[in-house]
Amino acid sequence: MQALISNSISVSIGISPLSRLQSSTETSTTTIPLHHSQPNISPPMDFTRDCQFDQTFLSACCLYIQLCIDQFLCDQNKILWMLSFFRSSRVTKWLEGLFREESSTKSFPIIFWLDFEQVFKNQFFLVNTATKVMNKLEGVSY
Repeated sequence: MQALISNSISVSIGISPLSRLQSSTETSTTTIPLHHSQPNISPPMDFTRDCQFDQTFLSACCLYIQLCIDQFLCDQNKILWMLSFFRSSRVTKWLEGLFREESSTKSFPIIFWLDFEQVFKNQFFLVNTATKVMNKLEGVSY
């Protein structure tokens, strides 16, 4: 019973006008739980460095982090979680470089989330912009 009391609030609600005719002072108590359920969201798809989905991947990661903020106690947790979706051979080469740097310096090279976002954009968005331009030019020449 104590657990129920600590996880809920009792609210007094007045009875409808018809029942007030029977007793004008009668009220009932309703229990409302205090805990909120988390939204059931899917994590992002694996990042493959596909030029069409770089911004989509980053946005999906940021959304997930915002909705499940209690799962990420620090920026390092956010960064490592996002890196866990780097699974294609092209992006794992970049990832391996980060871990080699960590091994040689005894410190992960990117500490803050905002810095990681910027490094991610610099590493992948610029390549994708160049690829889009190249694809567009090649499409015109054929």
